[in-house]
Amino acid sequence: MTRKTIDAIQTSSVIVLVIAAVLAFWVYPLNQAGKIVERPEETAELIEPSQNGFVSEPFKILTEDNLSIAGFYLDAVTDSASSPAGTFILLHGLFVGMESQLEKASDITSLGYNVIIFDQRGFGQSDGDYRSGGTFEGNDLQSLLSRFELEDKLIQPVVVWGEAHGGTAGIRTAAEDARIDYVIAEEPVVDGRDWQKRVVSYNDMSTPDIMLSMVWWWMKQTSNYEIELDETEIDDQVGMLSESKPDQFFIIASGTGDTPDNSYLAELNNLGGNWVLFPSGEKDLYMENRDSILAFIKNKIMGNTE
Repeated sequence: MTRKTIDAIQTSSVIVLVIAAVLAFWVYPLNQAGKIVERPEETAELIEPSQNGFVSEPFKILTEDNLSIAGFYLDAVTDSASSPAGTFILLHGLFVGMESQLEKASDITSLGYNVIIFDQRGFGQSDGDYRSGGTFEGNDLQSLLSRFELEDKLIQPVVVWGEAHGGTAGIRTAAEDARIDYVIAEEPVVDGRDWQKRVVSYNDMSTPDIMLSMVWWWMKQTSNYEIELDETEIDDQVGMLSESKPDQFFIIASGTGDTPDNSYLAELNNLGGNWVLFPSGEKDLYMENRDSILAFIKNKIMGNTE
């Protein structure tokens, strides 16, 4: 084999390695980052709560970054002599829109509370091409609180009940906003890595842990969200709520014994809060444990507001 042939083989090998590196550390992370933050495929029809027996009023609000958020204000089921007992704001999770909250809303309005449901940014009838795992969603929640406060529709006590990144938004906002009296965080997203791993698992994507930092960096480039990875952590907010609202802050999760199944949530256990764990199941946590969760809420929240 001539020297020229050897040099050609070595050059070709280097080119192949460079192409492989580009695919591994540029094209692939960019593709995965887009799947993590981008708007999910629409799988549910547009809802009309009045067709499900609710007395409802549609609304739209503008976020700080001028996105239109769409939702419904659902009236409590009360007799003519009674006033609503308060307001529940229900925030959906990572892979579903506000239609997923109708069962909860029916249960809560039947107990005499007004309910607000809406599609979070990047879902359903609301604007936005990307999500943020609870960070910007928390800002959107503040905009919603301000809107209904101005309209005298924010009847105290105000209870924010959020799933996944909706729970994270509730925790972030309640830590600083006195208008929220109670927080129920259902399997909240703990940080950026937790968020990414949930999306990766749900979509059957293949992203090893070693790639998550690269995926996060590409996510920022794709979405223009200037959020550092450590800014997505909710440890500080959980600690603040555990001190300022120890009897008004609840985390509901699946788990065995006293330990949540989600390893990221398990690390928050020592920060306080009122934890309620239920056995894991194949369906959503609320529907599988509906009676128990409602009994808990009636005791811990509604029993304290009568």
